[in-house]
Amino acid sequence: MMYRVTFMYFAHGGHLHSEFVVDAQKAIIQDELLFAAVGRLAVSWAHLEFGLDSMILIIHNGMNNSAYEKSLPKVLSAKIQYLRDAFNRLGIPDAARPQYESFLEEVSSLSDTRHDIIHGFPIFHPSDSGEAKLIRLKIQKSGWAHKEVIIDINSVNQASRESMVLANRATKWAVTMFDAYRAYIEGKK
Repeated sequence: MMYRVTFMYFAHGGHLHSEFVVDAQKAIIQDELLFAAVGRLAVSWAHLEFGLDSMILIIHNGMNNSAYEKSLPKVLSAKIQYLRDAFNRLGIPDAARPQYESFLEEVSSLSDTRHDIIHGFPIFHPSDSGEAKLIRLKIQKSGWAHKEVIIDINSVNQASRESMVLANRATKWAVTMFDAYRAYIEGKK
């Protein structure tokens, strides 16, 4: 079944409208695939944040980082900075530093993509295309700014896959830290 859509939106001080024909069955499928991809990204990012939080808890409570940092970080940028600072204080082998720094850079970089997708507001979304144009408002010192982003099913799924890879790496780092902590405790006995 085909139907005609008139889309009105406000942009740059005026309003615009578009008309297009949409295949209803394809629209339902494409919308479900796009929204499922966004949901997958949210869940895979939760896995990544859990891994980062686990790393922080092990360092903070088990490796006496609470002596240097009085509170636990809550937002991602603070978590990344916390982990960087802690690793500079801890005796991390030089061989592991490039991998660790690369990991934190990848998390930071992917977080921008994730923010665009999760916090972007759809301003144009032809239902049967499997894509959307989003706008993300950003607070800056000089006021508001916006960033326009175009997403599609493939790009969102790619971001989800990348966040799961990083989540697995975060889990491995957390396990490595826990093993080091356990060895430290056993050595003190």
